[in-house]
Amino acid sequence: MEGTSTDNYAPVKSALPWAIGIQNFFLRRVRHSVLDMLQRIGARTVLDVCSGGGALAYMIQQRGMSVQAVDGSPTMAEYSRSQYGIIPKVARAEALPYHQQFDAAVIGMTLHELGEEQREQVWQRVEDAVKNTGIIIAVDYTVPPPSVINNMLSKLTTLDESNFDTVNPGHYQDYQRFMAAGGLVPWLQKRKGYFYDERTHLFGNIAVVAVMK
Repeated sequence: MEGTSTDNYAPVKSALPWAIGIQNFFLRRVRHSVLDMLQRIGARTVLDVCSGGGALAYMIQQRGMSVQAVDGSPTMAEYSRSQYGIIPKVARAEALPYHQQFDAAVIGMTLHELGEEQREQVWQRVEDAVKNTGIIIAVDYTVPPPSVINNMLSKLTTLDESNFDTVNPGHYQDYQRFMAAGGLVPWLQKRKGYFYDERTHLFGNIAVVAVMK
C-alpha cells in the first residue's frame, strides 16, 4: 500500500452500504455527465482518483474504457471489490505512482475536503498521471446562484459535511474554506486551465468540469 495512512473508514464500515447508497442516488446524473465527457474526448484509459465505493469506476468500465481506480482507504477498496468487482490500488492521492499513462483522470468529491497545500499536491499528481493531450475531470461542490432551494441545499450539505469530522478530523474546516472561496469553479479558474466542458447539477451546487492539461 503506497503512501497510505490511517484508514478513516474502518470504524464506520458497517454504515458504508447505507451511506454509499445515498451518495449513488444523488450523484447518478453527475456520473453520467462524467461518462459523457470521457466518451466525447474518446478516452480509452482512465484514472479514477479517490474512487470510493467504486460505482463510477464500474460505470466507466461498462462503457468499454479501461479504468484504474485508486483510493487511500483499504475499507473502501474492499467495498469496491465486493460490490463491483473493481479492485483499486490503495494509495494516497498525493502519492499517485503514475506518469503520463492515462488519456483522462477523474477526481470526484474530494478537493473540498483537503487543505490548500494538500489540494495542490493532489492536483499536481493527477496532472502528472495524465498524458500531455489528456483531460482531467473534477467533480465537487461549487457556490450556486442564490435561491430559496439553494439555501436549503446549502444548509443540508453543510450539516452533512460537518458530520464527516468524526471520520476525518479537519474535513469540515477545509470544506468551509473551500466554499468561502467559491468552491470548485473559482478554484479551477485561478489555475488558468482551459475549460473543455462544464456542467452543473443539483441546482448548481455540484459542478463537473473537464480541464485540458
